[in-house]
Amino acid sequence: MRINNIKINGMTNPIGYDFDTLSITYSVSDYSVEEAKALHSVFEVIISDKEDFSKVLFSHKSNIPEKIETTLKMEPRTRYYVGVSVDGDKVVNPSWFETGKCNEPWSAKWISTQENDTFHPIFRKQYYSTEDIKKARLYICGLGLYEAYINGNRVGNEYLSPGLYDYSTELQYQTFDVTSYMGRTNDIQILLGKGWYMGRFGLEGKDRLFGNRFQVLAELHIEFESGKTTVISTDEEYSYYGSDIEESGIYDGEIYNHCLYKKKENDEKKAILIDEKRPVIARVGVPVVEKETIPVKEIIHTPKRETVLDFGQNMAGYVSFKSKVPEGTKIVLKFGEVLQNDCFYNDNYRTAKSTFEYVSGGFEEDVWPHFTFFGFRYVCVEGWHGEINPEDFIAHVIYSDLERTGYFHCSNEKINKLYQNAFWGQCSNFIDMPTDCPQRDERMGWTGDAQVFATAASFNMDTRIFYQKFLHDLRNEQRKLSGGIPNYIPSMGTLAGCCFVWGDAGTFIPDTLSKMYDNQSDYQNYYELMKDWCEYCLQIHLKEDHLVHGAFGFGDWLALDGVTEQSMRGGTNDDYISSVYLCTSLCKTSKMAYTLGKVEDGRKYADLSEEIKEAILNEYFTASGHLCVDTQAAYLIALRFGIYRDIEVLKADLTKRFKRDGYRIRCGFVGAPVLCQILAENGMEKEAYHWLPSRTVLRGGYMK
Repeated sequence: MRINNIKINGMTNPIGYDFDTLSITYSVSDYSVEEAKALHSVFEVIISDKEDFSKVLFSHKSNIPEKIETTLKMEPRTRYYVGVSVDGDKVVNPSWFETGKCNEPWSAKWISTQENDTFHPIFRKQYYSTEDIKKARLYICGLGLYEAYINGNRVGNEYLSPGLYDYSTELQYQTFDVTSYMGRTNDIQILLGKGWYMGRFGLEGKDRLFGNRFQVLAELHIEFESGKTTVISTDEEYSYYGSDIEESGIYDGEIYNHCLYKKKENDEKKAILIDEKRPVIARVGVPVVEKETIPVKEIIHTPKRETVLDFGQNMAGYVSFKSKVPEGTKIVLKFGEVLQNDCFYNDNYRTAKSTFEYVSGGFEEDVWPHFTFFGFRYVCVEGWHGEINPEDFIAHVIYSDLERTGYFHCSNEKINKLYQNAFWGQCSNFIDMPTDCPQRDERMGWTGDAQVFATAASFNMDTRIFYQKFLHDLRNEQRKLSGGIPNYIPSMGTLAGCCFVWGDAGTFIPDTLSKMYDNQSDYQNYYELMKDWCEYCLQIHLKEDHLVHGAFGFGDWLALDGVTEQSMRGGTNDDYISSVYLCTSLCKTSKMAYTLGKVEDGRKYADLSEEIKEAILNEYFTASGHLCVDTQAAYLIALRFGIYRDIEVLKADLTKRFKRDGYRIRCGFVGAPVLCQILAENGMEKEAYHWLPSRTVLRGGYMK
């Protein structure tokens, strides 16, 4: 019997987190659970701060393999070991986790450049050790984005740290084991880029949304072989100079120019201390890392005489290449998803330039952008000398470091391709936050998108820590809105208000996580989010007739049964949709309240949900059970959430609706994601199998 895959809070060997509660899971191989029971085995989960488990801090025994949730008093910057003993045997292949700074005060100071220096800086400090180093940890937050280097080696394997969140509320630091980078002589450098913090971002395309200057906070904790310790902190002893990054941004890309300072002074200057009031906390989510690389599949020469690299797969990430060109040569990479008339095309990116410009210093090197990413399949190359060797270019796929847990394959290759497309869409939109798209001038955390995809996402990957980070961000935003949940996060500018379906992410995602992972230690945090959303809706939107009237919403967004097929808004009554979703959110919140033993709350929200359900039946259904809102989406959500007088009447009317629609999908955001699922769950498999392989597409055309 083997114990495998020990995870702490959904992660393998996490470092630099401040956990309130530990959730420990593991798997057993070579024996089934039934066989383990028959053997009367005893499984003991042990936590220790000693690698040999000579000191036991926590122990839990069970006759079956099971998830353990516990609290533990933990010290800052400390490694703890987690193992599972079977029948008293020695722990084999333990896991570990390491805390961050917890509530320990920072000795480091925030440092920045002088106000007139707007270039992308590299902060630097040299440290000389007279003793051998046993252990070293770097605790760091750089704004907007950062990369740290020690002795010329890039620290860690993360991209786009410290990530995407509301920087006006808090700042998150990351922790790195840098022991292997250290020597007697150490050159510490921190490169900064604009990112979401300073660069252009949001629907209005504003820059400097969260700050207007580069800054960094870092502590390097060193333990020597002798047992002595020291801390190297950011302070006025750091210096800085200009990097070769001329410009960077999430939407527009990056300019990397080796000739930027050829004729300019670039002397090192003293860093200055700045006052920073925002709280600094340990990271909440998982890092964004390179998950795979993809070679060039084909080089295309278009009718416009463009040279286009086809990587054969839409993805999110960046492209690296080997540069051997003369000094001053400018190479431009432009990124796009599709070809149009056999030529490169990315006008659908709107205002996002989505380019990487490189100016050579005249020496051979591997080149890549540091502080941006692209959504693409095709790359148009300009300025290259001679013929392109496809082996000189590599596409790097990046997304949050999540374990894949779900797979699907069937005998129909088109359906397999459909599933693969959905999976790749998840990868591309899981860059630290569930976003709406990875390519154009948006890439934002739309709550509605996150809500409709959460279940599928949690089938494909272990999303526990990913969605917990999203709900943490959501909760921060909710506190600003007195219980409301914005349409996207971070919320800023246009369309940042609250509406149903989108805001119901605050109840639907916790409900999904509770079903998929049953992390009871998280339920209280979930509940506060769910309850406050419900109370907000009850206060703001629920009328005396127990229905919602006139609330702003996107409704069945992007449906084809609106005024025209090109209309963004579908034809399903918005008040009906809003009332159904409020009814459902109250029901989910009631169940969570009962789970937590909050009986009074549970009863209150259950009663309110029933009152709204009855009002919906009276307002939108006839006495004989026909739904008056005669659209695909209306029928589907009634079936999905169990709101009907007679299910057979509802199913029959839905079938008639399909016939009148020529068996084409007419529903949008509310109906389309659950179409096949709801049909199958309600005994309409024949209809579901019609839609699943259907070659008709949304705008009335056909798949090629």
